[in-house]
Amino acid sequence: MRRVWTTWPLGTGTGRRRLTTAPDIPAHRKPTAFPPSGPGNVLVVTIAKPGTPAAVETVPVSCFLWRSETVEVRCAEDVDALRKRISELAPQPARYLLPLTLSRAVGLATRARLRKCREDWGASLHHLDVQDHGLADEPSDDDLDCIDRGRPCSD
Repeated sequence: MRRVWTTWPLGTGTGRRRLTTAPDIPAHRKPTAFPPSGPGNVLVVTIAKPGTPAAVETVPVSCFLWRSETVEVRCAEDVDALRKRISELAPQPARYLLPLTLSRAVGLATRARLRKCREDWGASLHHLDVQDHGLADEPSDDDLDCIDRGRPCSD
């Protein structure tokens, strides 16, 4: 047998009393075994008639979706892989809030490619927050050659 304490508001008696058994929980207050709805969703539960199993439908109600990315960028292939991951946010990229953290060392041409991608992503996503303080410039021999010749560094 469990012992349960109950408390009354001040001025209604002694304030505390020990019950010998746990109080019965009404059926409409008992926990259910429905699946979790997930963030931004609600569950629509339909019960056809008493005693039948419930039909559970997940319905999205959130306006925006949050996706956080942390990426190590070393070369142009890493930028292409990141571009592919962000393009997978379709069909509605305008619903996404994306904090993006970039790190590692990149060449100047890779940095220029990354800058172009950021402009494209900023135009299609609802909000893009790029933290690139962990991204260091490390010019390659080709980058230094472009600088010597006065040409822009690009792929």
